[in-house]
Amino acid sequence: MGIKRFYATVRPASIDHTKRGVHMTEPNDPHRPDEAGVSRWPSEAGRDPYGQPSNPYEVPAPYSSYLPVAENHRRPYVDFGLAIKLFFKNYAVFRGRASRSEYWWTVLFNFIIAVAMQALMPILQGVGLMSAITSNSTTEFSAMSTSGVIFTMLPLAWLLAIIIPRLALTVRRLHDVNHSGWWVMAPTLCGIASAIMMILTFVSAAANDGKPSMALLTIGIVLFVAIFVVNIILLIFVISDSHPEAWKKYDKEPLPVTE
Repeated sequence: MGIKRFYATVRPASIDHTKRGVHMTEPNDPHRPDEAGVSRWPSEAGRDPYGQPSNPYEVPAPYSSYLPVAENHRRPYVDFGLAIKLFFKNYAVFRGRASRSEYWWTVLFNFIIAVAMQALMPILQGVGLMSAITSNSTTEFSAMSTSGVIFTMLPLAWLLAIIIPRLALTVRRLHDVNHSGWWVMAPTLCGIASAIMMILTFVSAAANDGKPSMALLTIGIVLFVAIFVVNIILLIFVISDSHPEAWKKYDKEPLPVTE
């Protein structure tokens, strides 16, 4: 009897959670039965936002695609054929820029043409001469002389034909390395000044019993050295890589064609 009273005093009274407003359920139980006793999957709105996702095997969304790198405004690389095509299509275009490949492929092309002309001229002249000797005809000799003059003039005609596009290409190449195109005139101006000094030196020598003016002679020598130095500077410019800021200054519409 005493033991029963002891347990009655020690055992706490049962707690009615319903009266206290506490509804004891499994946390985020997706199969909680409804009033009809049917287990249903809860909606997204009724689900615990901190619980397990609706589909634990769902593949997460991939990362968003990377942003494209900003255009660096470099003139595109061109092969040999395209460089020659652009050389003639941009015949007298002094605005814009030209890449290293566009410039040096054209230099190689002009070098090949010059070598070919120099190699073919004596061959063709020799063939014409042999034909004239064999036929022993005045007409053949006259034709040979005419063809010789034509073959001799061909290199000069070619140089005159490409002088403008060569200047334009060099100016665009200088623009691409962020330098003024007027640099292309520096060797020419130094050459003209040197020629003038040479003429004045001969004139002064003729006026002074063959003794040239030392001042004029010194100026002429300085100008010859200046021509060499300027050409070295230009060579450094045209072999340099494109300047990243050159497009801001020299890309003026309409731009040179690129294809």
